[in-house]
Amino acid sequence: LEEHDFRVFADRNSNGVVSEEEYYLSLYPQTDSTGKTAQALFLVHDLNRDGNITFLERKFVLADADNSGDLSFGEWERADLPASFGPFDGHVNKDSNTVDEKRYTFYSLLHECALQGVRTYQVPLSDYPLADMCKLVVYAKTTGPWVQNVQETSGRRNGRRNGNDNSDSYMLDMFSEIATRLKWNYELINVPSNQDHLAKNLEPPPSQGSDFGTIFVGMYASWQEPEGSDIACSKSFAPRLDGFSVVVLSDPDEVSLTKAVLLMMVSHSFVNFSCFLFVALIAIGHIYWFIEKDANSEQFNPSYARGIMDAAWFCIVTMSTVGYGDKAPATGVGKGLTVFWMLFGIVNFGIFTGEISAQVNVLSAEASIMGMISLAGFKAGVLEETRFLAMGEQFQFEPEYCDTMAACFDKLEKKQIPALVLPQTDVLTYFVDNALAQENCGNPFRVVGDPVLTDNQRSAKICSYSRSVYAAQYVVDGVNSMLEQLENEGFASVLAERVNDQVTNTSAAEACEPPIEYNLNLVIPCAVIIILYWTIITYINYRKKIASGKILLSMFSTSNKTPEQLALHYGLKWKDNARANAEIKSSGGKVPRVPPTPVLNQDDRLLNYLKRVRLLSSGQSWDLHRCKKDVEALSNVTNIANDAMFATCLVMVGLSIGLIYSLWALDTAKTKYLELSFN
Repeated sequence: LEEHDFRVFADRNSNGVVSEEEYYLSLYPQTDSTGKTAQALFLVHDLNRDGNITFLERKFVLADADNSGDLSFGEWERADLPASFGPFDGHVNKDSNTVDEKRYTFYSLLHECALQGVRTYQVPLSDYPLADMCKLVVYAKTTGPWVQNVQETSGRRNGRRNGNDNSDSYMLDMFSEIATRLKWNYELINVPSNQDHLAKNLEPPPSQGSDFGTIFVGMYASWQEPEGSDIACSKSFAPRLDGFSVVVLSDPDEVSLTKAVLLMMVSHSFVNFSCFLFVALIAIGHIYWFIEKDANSEQFNPSYARGIMDAAWFCIVTMSTVGYGDKAPATGVGKGLTVFWMLFGIVNFGIFTGEISAQVNVLSAEASIMGMISLAGFKAGVLEETRFLAMGEQFQFEPEYCDTMAACFDKLEKKQIPALVLPQTDVLTYFVDNALAQENCGNPFRVVGDPVLTDNQRSAKICSYSRSVYAAQYVVDGVNSMLEQLENEGFASVLAERVNDQVTNTSAAEACEPPIEYNLNLVIPCAVIIILYWTIITYINYRKKIASGKILLSMFSTSNKTPEQLALHYGLKWKDNARANAEIKSSGGKVPRVPPTPVLNQDDRLLNYLKRVRLLSSGQSWDLHRCKKDVEALSNVTNIANDAMFATCLVMVGLSIGLIYSLWALDTAKTKYLELSFN
């Protein structure tokens, strides 16, 4: 009866609302017991202050039996409001457990928009229609490949953006198709980076004025949802990109034995074991010295200082299984202790080898991370904003937090961490925004393994203010229904392929050579050192050879005769002098007359030959002795010069290696290959 009176008697022009003039001419009360005027009573009915009264506003006044300005649950039921446009719990103020005037206008908003849409488009309410007078304002921030080249456009019912059906904006194309099918009128607004609050802090619909009927919606391509708890969000626009994934280098380094040994030597377990081994070696060395110093004093010196050094040397040689044999125990106790010490050395050698193998296995596992399961025990870069998820505790890895996506990828590229655990949507956005597929040799990073936390961390989505605004849930439900339909029809898959093309497009990337298997950072310095040392040694030998030749030539530089001729000359002269002296003595001091030279027989000639050989040998021995002294003197001078030259060469070698390594580190580009699966 009330609705009949409203529409037949009060609404004189049949436009669905009662104006202020129509209210004064109607049979509605023009005053009440409190003394309110007709104008004041009209304002009581006009909840949204648009100058007109709808029947829903009239219902609120009729249902508010206690004139408190809000509806309790009993009064809500008395008003007989359809739950299809929002149940009591969808609008209630949690503090007062009632629905006040403002929240009731939110109910009126959806009631008017949806019901008018049903009438206009002749579709059931389950198709989520909205009247043309109700408009969605969609805030979208440019985020490739989800939202690109966004321009502020005036809203149209079909929602098409300038007729562009082949854009590179996944979310915009999806939402445009959804709005077209649902016959929604929307306005798309680009959000500049300096106005992020427009998208992050969504406001409720205006409850008064000309903007009544506007619903604000935000478009998000990130794992994060808008700020606040009063938000309703749709399902994911890209379910295959929900959750978090593991990102690694596309071209990880090969396992380095050098790195494995260095890591083993600085590990806490190896340092602790080395300290224990040192203490054991000193203790056993004292025992050996005490046992062997009396019975085996030649090899284990009785003095404490030298004897302990002898014992320590024997312990090291025996434990390392080298066994030079320069020292050995002589007593039975010493030999028995040696058997134990040999076995102890074999065990230590096995521990050392096993530790290196363990480090190699760790490096191999680190270089072959293929998902979240294989990440356990390693470090992984995680966004600081996701700390509250405690993923490190869930998946047993050590989180290394970074403030931004760029900081995380920088740590991975510098090999400070072996992997990243990041939201899939943000990873894809980073790949596209930085055009990583266009780099030489392709994208240096790749996504591995199956995503995790996909149920709780949705990717691309739309959200709206939902606190006491059932219209927001209505919009979200409509989007969700269309998302399922578009997925089943394959429309979403076509757009997904377009996104994948952006990620994997390597048209501008230049080809690169296959990676070099040798570690040139080590090979080049080694080759330089070998060449320099060979040059130095060859030069030193050449200098010694030249010096020795000069000494030998200088010995005979005062005569034109050969060494053999000189030896024969001095030998014959000595022989003549000796004969003359003998004759003088035999003649009593008188110089005898020189007799004619007798003819020598064969024996005399042989004796004469032997005497000459003796003289020759004596002369050569004296010459060689003098030569030796000269060579030693020259060698001392040469050694001093060589030592100075050697020290200079060492400095040059160090500088050359440092220069070559620096140039190589600057000029060498690591080869990387693309391997990214959108699926």
